[in-house]
Amino acid sequence: SHQLRTPLAAMQTMGEVAASRERPAAEYRETISDMLQELNRLRGVIEQLLALSRLEEGVFRDSFEGVDAEEVATRVTHLYGPVCEENGIRFEQEGCPELTINGVPELLTEMLGNLADNAIRHTPRGGSVRLGCQRHDHAVVLFVHDSGPGIPADLAERIFERFFQIPGSPSGGTGLGLALARDIASLHGGTLRLANPGQPGACFEVTLPAANVRS
Repeated sequence: SHQLRTPLAAMQTMGEVAASRERPAAEYRETISDMLQELNRLRGVIEQLLALSRLEEGVFRDSFEGVDAEEVATRVTHLYGPVCEENGIRFEQEGCPELTINGVPELLTEMLGNLADNAIRHTPRGGSVRLGCQRHDHAVVLFVHDSGPGIPADLAERIFERFFQIPGSPSGGTGLGLALARDIASLHGGTLRLANPGQPGACFEVTLPAANVRS
């Protein structure tokens, strides 16, 4: 409830201050812009809470199909590549072998997209984000590696808790993205982990059962 009340309280305060007396048009525009930012943040929290709720209800389990892992990676690249370019970050997609995952395409895209979004927010201008997939025995590993500061070892599990954010993290996150990504991985019979706790550059890896491995 705290995550919902905070942006609502912020918008109420901004509106009350703006309405307390006559102000120049530029100040009203600035206030409206700030309120829209808070509204977007609130919408993001609500959307991810709804997604988590749907996962818990198991409504997706009858929607599984064969999904090409490379198509998921490419879709996320198309979505987040321009964001990287705008922020001066090099975005790389590694070529994927022909691997198939049994799952829901939209959920797998959401999962990998959340990891990409997290990586971009923690990577400074001039850095890089690398995304791709690879075969590992009878599993598919989807990965997102960034050149940011990394994550302390003592927080390697806490980062997957709902609403948890590392102190000093860049603004714009909801504290739900990694939790949702892990729940999606679990729904597909897989795991999500931070592969290099305590080291520079966070490396997130999702390991999922391969529906079909073609040599």
